[in-house]
Amino acid sequence: MTVLGSLKSFFLVQQSKRWSDDERKALVRLFYDVITADGIVDAAELEAIEQASRTWGIPIADVTPLGIGWAMGVLTKDPKKLKAACLVVANAFFVDGDLDEAEQAFIEKLSTTYQIPDDVLRGTVATLRQHKLDEALKAIHDEAFSTTPHEGTPVEDSEHRRDVDDV
Repeated sequence: MTVLGSLKSFFLVQQSKRWSDDERKALVRLFYDVITADGIVDAAELEAIEQASRTWGIPIADVTPLGIGWAMGVLTKDPKKLKAACLVVANAFFVDGDLDEAEQAFIEKLSTTYQIPDDVLRGTVATLRQHKLDEALKAIHDEAFSTTPHEGTPVEDSEHRRDVDDV
């Protein structure tokens, strides 16, 4: 499950009454801006935008006319909500795999323009990126050192092992 998916219950079930319509619109707008930051929107990113729209009950058509300045003005009013928004934003950067240069520039511009403390946005993105790298490395390790034989992989079981002399 993605961070966005796990946050769905948090926002809808537990906290939905604490987020105003404007705050949810701002969150969806920010999510939209992050996804489109590199100028390329693939199928997975489009689905993520649609899911965010459904998750927070805000039609994407309602937020596209709103500017990023408006969204950040709404989200920076409450430090806790800004931190939650930054977690959603950090997850959005990884929908297409990893941060590219345009997305990194977007983080810098957002952090600088709206004076977001380093640990809030940059730190959250760095932590999530490291977590994703750790997951990828674990998957590669598990595959490389798996004890389950794969097709074409020699089995280390003496019953099935062939000596070099047998070849």
